[in-house]
Amino acid sequence: MFVAVEKVPSLTALLSFPLEQKIEDLTAYISWARNHIHPQLTPDASNALVQAYVEMRNAGADSRSNDRRITATTRQLESMIRLSEAHARMRYSEVVEVADVLEANRLIREALKESAVRPSSRFFLPLSLSFAAR
Repeated sequence: MFVAVEKVPSLTALLSFPLEQKIEDLTAYISWARNHIHPQLTPDASNALVQAYVEMRNAGADSRSNDRRITATTRQLESMIRLSEAHARMRYSEVVEVADVLEANRLIREALKESAVRPSSRFFLPLSLSFAAR
């Protein structure tokens, strides 16, 4: 069953609703998007994913140091693809654009930075491993 997009409130509209209605409508928004929007990668987005993954892999490889480093794995690439698709889905877009990939990359870099500097993290990376925006 296909529901018209007009019947699903926009994310911006949800912010003006009372809390109870916000939760109910946000649930409907997410459910509808999950069931009806299946974004596909554009060639530009695919190239951006490859570039971001290569940069993450290179950030973990410092030949001047013997420090134990965590480098990007295929799991992180898969996560970046899923996050890119989710970001596009959140916009009701049938295509994953470069902006979606950039946001997914930013989210992963921030998560890696957080785990790198948090002593309670399972892994502790040297602070020299920086995923700063380029």
